[in-house]
Amino acid sequence: MTDADLRTMTIDVRLLAAVIARRMSGASREQLQAKGITLSGLQHAILRSLERQPMTSSDLSRRFVLDPSTLVPVITTLESKGLIERGSDPNDRRRVPLSLTEEGVALLAQIPLMPDDDPLLLSLSAMGEDRARQLIDLLREVIQHLPNGDELLADMQSHAQVYQARHERATQPSDDPSSSP
Repeated sequence: MTDADLRTMTIDVRLLAAVIARRMSGASREQLQAKGITLSGLQHAILRSLERQPMTSSDLSRRFVLDPSTLVPVITTLESKGLIERGSDPNDRRRVPLSLTEEGVALLAQIPLMPDDDPLLLSLSAMGEDRARQLIDLLREVIQHLPNGDELLADMQSHAQVYQARHERATQPSDDPSSSP
């Protein structure tokens, strides 16, 4: 492979990833709007991250690869909406963990993690299991070769496990006898 070929492929991958990211962002925005929820994509992503565990603004900055100053107004907006709250760390007074409020938890409960009409879900389904798994393996390999790739993959795996557990709970039959016909 020549240097020119490699650079062309790099541009293709960047453009393809951008198209997918824009389409998924648009689908998420449409999903929120359909439910009358006024959140930006970044606000929604921050809430989902805090759903797993409290995090500081620095933690969120690293996760989203954004300058902390970019997150300050977003965090302030979420706090003013009553969706998150600032806490304190008894071991480090400088550390200010952010966590979901009850209102934040209730809002997220209204938003499915993976709606049945998700465009990426439908695309992977159309590709078939073998090709979809091959694509996922190749994307993981690309990420692994990025700076901090192993850390990024570990974080992604943690997200996947939380989603899987939540999906399994949502699809299990209820043990509540009052919910039976």
